[in-house]
Amino acid sequence: MEIPAILTSAIICVTGLAYLVFYTSYWPGLIGFLAGSFLLIIFLVAWVVLMTKLGKVTLGASLRTTDFAVIAVFVALEQVVDHASMYLPLGPLALFPGISALVYYFPLGIIAAALLKIVPKPGAALTFGIGMLIVRQITYPNALWIPRFILVAIALEAYYLTCKRGTLNSLLLMGATYGIFSAATGAIFMLAAWEYWQPLLTTFPVAILCGITMAIGSSIGYGIGSRAVRITL
Repeated sequence: MEIPAILTSAIICVTGLAYLVFYTSYWPGLIGFLAGSFLLIIFLVAWVVLMTKLGKVTLGASLRTTDFAVIAVFVALEQVVDHASMYLPLGPLALFPGISALVYYFPLGIIAAALLKIVPKPGAALTFGIGMLIVRQITYPNALWIPRFILVAIALEAYYLTCKRGTLNSLLLMGATYGIFSAATGAIFMLAAWEYWQPLLTTFPVAILCGITMAIGSSIGYGIGSRAVRITL
């Protein structure tokens, strides 16, 4: 595992958890919250630019039409998982803290790792995240969720640009990083969009658990993606 990837992962995880702690403890109002979220987006973009300037980001071939088609398929799979986690028979379980780690983040790890193994190119992670944003806004339009999906998409891309793309270790760390950051930011955006406040005693350990289960799912996704790559070659 390369140092830039580990450092980027650590920054994303610590930032996401700090974001969770701060906004749970000190809610500045919706405008202040959105301003802070956009500053975090700018910070992550600046980190990618810095890594690029320092030569720590290895760019490769650009995305092709077939790559976009593959990403679209995996976005659709993510939607199936998301809807399955909200409705019967799994829906009622979502009321219990930590269940999302099993019913959503575990299968999401399989999906994301398989995709990024098949399409290990710059922009794939960002396109996957933006694809989820577009579909969410079509099915459940709510403008307050847009910054969150942009934030998570950029965080995923920031990590994936700095790692040795397509390896097992990089995808395991991807799962842990994405799971923690997504769960942490999601808990706060629930407060912003739905006024659903949750105590840190619940959200903080759940975010860690989401990272663990998504990393486990990523190990399975790596195996699926490896086989898919061999079949398509």
